Amino acid sequence: TGWQALRYASEEVRADRELVLGIVRDMWWAVEWAAPGLQGDRGFWREVLRQDKLGWMAFAYAPAQMRADRQLVREAMESDVLAFKYAAEALRNDRDFVLESVRRDWTVLRSVPGALRADREIMREAAAQDLQALDYASGDLRSD
Repeated sequence: TGWQALRYASEEVRADRELVLGIVRDMWWAVEWAAPGLQGDRGFWREVLRQDKLGWMAFAYAPAQMRADRQLVREAMESDVLAFKYAAEALRNDRDFVLESVRRDWTVLRSVPGALRADREIMREAAAQDLQALDYASGDLRSD
């Protein structure tokens, strides 16, 4: 199949943007075998995310600098907020980014570090959407 061929293909073939995007369109996990030059190309990742509703899952294979790109993570989250879990640790610890993400969908709390689960504003925003969000609140907040 295409993704298996890509896995064992030459660097030159794995660097062919259109070929790789075509394979990734059918099998998002094939992005793992894209050449490093494509992997490090922000435009390539934007195309991966736009071409398929499951493109956000391919984001799991994105290099660290792509997963640290605030706008790129936002674009991944447009397909599915679960993409938040692939954001770089620095973004998942960024209060403003977390608050923005929680406003979009409280379920991102599942991937938010514990310290931010003690933030009253973040938890208030989440609880306003669904009281189940309080299950993710820090112990200190739950006892208030």
